[in-house]
Amino acid sequence: MIAKLGLVLILGLSSGSARCAEGSTPDDYITIRNGSSQTVRTLVVQGEYSGRRTVPIVMPSGARNAGPGVGQCIDGPMIALDEEGEEIDRVEPPLCKGETWIIRDHQD
Repeated sequence: MIAKLGLVLILGLSSGSARCAEGSTPDDYITIRNGSSQTVRTLVVQGEYSGRRTVPIVMPSGARNAGPGVGQCIDGPMIALDEEGEEIDRVEPPLCKGETWIIRDHQD
């Protein structure tokens, strides 16, 4: 399903650097670090040109992941959701390969 959605998410260790598929480097992906106090359960990429992609994931606080496989940069917001589907945080473009998005607790 992840491949069908065009996203690559590889669960990393909270104390280590993001893990990448064999033969790739962190510059091949957007790195995501969960700096919030919540577990991220879903990532949504709402691309202006690429459409909406939703990926279920279990990403506890402090975890790092190699994020979505994108052309070069996201073309719409990327949104982290909790178990109830509520938004934790979002990042707006541009966010490109080799960069890191640190998810933070949503501030109203």
